[in-house]
Amino acid sequence: MKHEDLQEQIAIKLSDNITWIDTLCANCSLGHYGVEDWDVSIDPVTIMVKMPEKEFLFKDAEFHFTIRIGASDTNNSVGQSYTRIASGKGKFERSGGTVTDISSVEIDFDFDLTAGGEITRI
Repeated sequence: MKHEDLQEQIAIKLSDNITWIDTLCANCSLGHYGVEDWDVSIDPVTIMVKMPEKEFLFKDAEFHFTIRIGASDTNNSVGQSYTRIASGKGKFERSGGTVTDISSVEIDFDFDLTAGGEITRI
């Protein structure tokens, strides 16, 4: 299997991995706010694959998410959107020529939500 194929498969699996939200919630004091939606954009060429160890490193991933403020009052709630640039590392499982799972991920990004975001009415 080509190195580029592994990078692409890892990027797809990494973009859908729930660890992004888990990391956000574990490191930010969201209080009674909730995460409305989230998305990850990662260019496969920014993923370095260590094949024998089944490990990878990534950088410059864009983590987009919206925090819902005032969720208990749906008529007056607003969303505040953020984008953070993230890096990290992880391990993957492989069967044949296909990446089947991301078995662990560590993600690092700026957890300071006071750094601003775009407010929109939800």
